[in-house]
Amino acid sequence: MSQELRPNQVEEWFPLELQTQFIEHIVHQKGLKITLRQATYFVRLWGYGYLKQRGIDQAPITTLSRQIGSFYCSHSDAAELFYTQTQGTPRAAGQMIDKLASKNLLKRGEAD
Repeated sequence: MSQELRPNQVEEWFPLELQTQFIEHIVHQKGLKITLRQATYFVRLWGYGYLKQRGIDQAPITTLSRQIGSFYCSHSDAAELFYTQTQGTPRAAGQMIDKLASKNLLKRGEAD
């Protein structure tokens, strides 16, 4: 495994089977109106933040902490993280982050 955390290699450091378990859990939470796509992007972002804080040597991910501290993720990195099978733009990734923030799944930091 590469010693650098690359968003476009999400399935290398965060196995798809585990992502699916977290996604299914989130989608079935009562009172949380979230689409499968939004849950997928949220779980990938959560895993990315987890490894940004703990280091790539913790990969592949086998579990996630319920809470992680703040971390920086550019819209370009988010686009690579979210859109592994399709072409997505940094702008679209930023809009998805806004949607996740509106559901109180994350807090956006100040833009540079």
